[in-house]
Amino acid sequence: MASIYKRNNSYVVIYYYTDEKGIRKQKWESYKTLENAQQRKLEIENPFLFSQAPMSINTVNDLMQHFFALYGTTHWSYSTAENYDSLRRRFITPFIGTMSVTEFSGLHVSAFYQALVKGRKLNSPVCKSTVRDLNKLLKSAFRQAVIWGVLDRSPMEKISIPKEKRQRKPAWNSAQVRQAVFACNNDRNLSIAIQFAFACSLRIGELLALKWSDIDFVQKTVSVNKTMQRISRKSLSFIGEKDILEILPFGRETNQTLLVIKSPKTEASMRTVFLPDRLAAQLQCHKYKTSGEINSFVFHSQDGKPIQPECLRKKFRTLVQKSGLPNVTFHSLRHSSVTYKLMLTHGDIKAVQGDTGHAQANMVLEIYAEILDEQRRKTAILMNKNWYNASR
Repeated sequence: MASIYKRNNSYVVIYYYTDEKGIRKQKWESYKTLENAQQRKLEIENPFLFSQAPMSINTVNDLMQHFFALYGTTHWSYSTAENYDSLRRRFITPFIGTMSVTEFSGLHVSAFYQALVKGRKLNSPVCKSTVRDLNKLLKSAFRQAVIWGVLDRSPMEKISIPKEKRQRKPAWNSAQVRQAVFACNNDRNLSIAIQFAFACSLRIGELLALKWSDIDFVQKTVSVNKTMQRISRKSLSFIGEKDILEILPFGRETNQTLLVIKSPKTEASMRTVFLPDRLAAQLQCHKYKTSGEINSFVFHSQDGKPIQPECLRKKFRTLVQKSGLPNVTFHSLRHSSVTYKLMLTHGDIKAVQGDTGHAQANMVLEIYAEILDEQRRKTAILMNKNWYNASR
């Protein structure tokens, strides 16, 4: 990973390299313009992209190397890059990496997946959700191989993966959410965070990235335009800083991860959410008691530093244990939120989608349709009352 610093009228690119004797050394290179410095930084961090050697793809490992460098760097988020890199190291490289891309067939794929699920490749079976992600990675890589002219057709076409039974995740009902808020006692940060997640359907990274400048107390709205996320230095070096808005001052230079404020993954995630009056009033009180400046974080500790996602999750777990409420995760509050709003709006998917920030309305249906059983039961009662009884 390289860094750029401005020195007088020039820009310096600083990076480490290993010399012929295997000794790690630091190097400084000076450039007249920021554009030239950024180009050099990209060359250092992605030498494969600028290699003059002819690019040939013979094995699956070759394909993955090209796919990561030419496609992944421009299309993936930091979390996607980390997940796919893990899948490549754990499954692709050791088991199918040396196979020829021209001889790799659908039969090989199906046998590979079956061996993973039944535990014949590793000491224990691989869960079906991991196989699903692995299939998505391979399918995308071989699709690019066709686009690049390496293959005439992809061996991943029409490949079926072991079916995964969707598990319904436990979530609180509205009364249990209210009980949790009361159980927070004097912890304003946790109380308001729970209410934000439930009333506004915010993700944990979205609410922790909020600054007072994002809240309009006159219109009673909150602007969701960024998210807090912990990413690895490796993925940052791979993807670059294109989506990073701010690197937060947590941890040491030797840490493998960084806490950052970044742009949302999709445009749909950038949205304006309306605040209930009671929550807006609590926020105003919270701002007054913390002397919140316009550019400071809404959720912060006593030293003024923003609260990290792992810290909020830990607080929430402690609350769940002490309150005796059903064991759920903080993210499940978002599920509780959608459930309650679908019932309030009698199934108005588009209205709820506006709050959740899902890219497509059918995502709300696919994830949350099963939770409308109570409303459907009421519909059956109304059908009996208004149609069957009316016919007598």
